Amino acid sequence: NNSYPGGSSLEFDYYGGYNGKFNDDFGWTVGGHGYAYPGANFNKASLCGTVNGVTTTCGDSSFNSFEWNAGLSYKFVSVKYSRMLTNWFGVSQDMRLNGLPLFNSDSKGSSYLEANVAYEFLPTWTLNLHAAHTNVTTSTTAAFGTAGLDPSYNDYLIGVSKTFDGGWTGSLAWVKASYKNDNYWKPTYSFANTDSLSDPGSGRLILSVGRTF
Repeated sequence: NNSYPGGSSLEFDYYGGYNGKFNDDFGWTVGGHGYAYPGANFNKASLCGTVNGVTTTCGDSSFNSFEWNAGLSYKFVSVKYSRMLTNWFGVSQDMRLNGLPLFNSDSKGSSYLEANVAYEFLPTWTLNLHAAHTNVTTSTTAAFGTAGLDPSYNDYLIGVSKTFDGGWTGSLAWVKASYKNDNYWKPTYSFANTDSLSDPGSGRLILSVGRTF
């Protein structure tokens, strides 16, 4: 996983919560969501240690994160707010290069506000729409390469899904993100274990198939 150096390319999500209804049309949800990246740490980035005779020391910063969330729904429309109880995927003043922090502050309290539509326009066929904003509560220092970069971004989805007999579901969706500061998400160098860089927010189609038991 190029985004999380030292990891085994695995992300484990764990979550729980409560859902209920005010009436047949209005509903609510509250819960928590955790993200774990076994073995991953900023100090295992490819530029850390001695590379081509140059030694770079890196701070110890795990990417593991946890957030709480709450949401409301009306028929096929829903909104949800999530807020980080930990740092946002390791972004903090513990991320250091040669003793210098890459960020101006920790990122606890970063948030995610999303709106979703799941409209069944034909039997077994559902239109899926999603728009969201991630607000990250810190910005980069000059040690990052450029000072004042805000990692905040928006993400979008439009797609369609269909249910089949036997619990199967298929979906096709187009997804894209837009950044507050392009240079944060599309740098000229990588902190990960490879030198391969790409634009994580570029538009792309995602085909998925799943089954519930």
